[in-house]
Amino acid sequence: MLDLKATYNEAQAASGLIFPAEDGRHHTRTILRDPFKAILKKASITKRFTPHGCRRTGEKLYGRTSGTRMAMEIAGHRTEAMHRHYTPVDGEEKQAAARAAFGGLKVIQGGSSPESRDETLTPTLDPNSSQEGGEG
Repeated sequence: MLDLKATYNEAQAASGLIFPAEDGRHHTRTILRDPFKAILKKASITKRFTPHGCRRTGEKLYGRTSGTRMAMEIAGHRTEAMHRHYTPVDGEEKQAAARAAFGGLKVIQGGSSPESRDETLTPTLDPNSSQEGGEG
């Protein structure tokens, strides 16, 4: 990093950014578009894959491994609302939470025989439903 910073002009050095543009500001959003396209083509990746998607994935993984505060620091987010925007809860996470909370319960389905009461509850959640904000 020190080698890189030694090449910065005055505006870049004063910016405090790791990868500032020539004028010391943030790069435009499209600066990674062409390199990403070339990398995807060379790797024969045909699914949609963007720098923004990488950022969202990175923030989510940082949050899972190091906590919300660290993820926010690394991503440069100042509010938890912005952190939540980049780290939505997906269906798989909802399923895991339901199994952790209710996985040991037994389902009782009519009848009095022990066999009819010996089913372990495995909840299935709609991955499109939302539990936040009192909805769903």
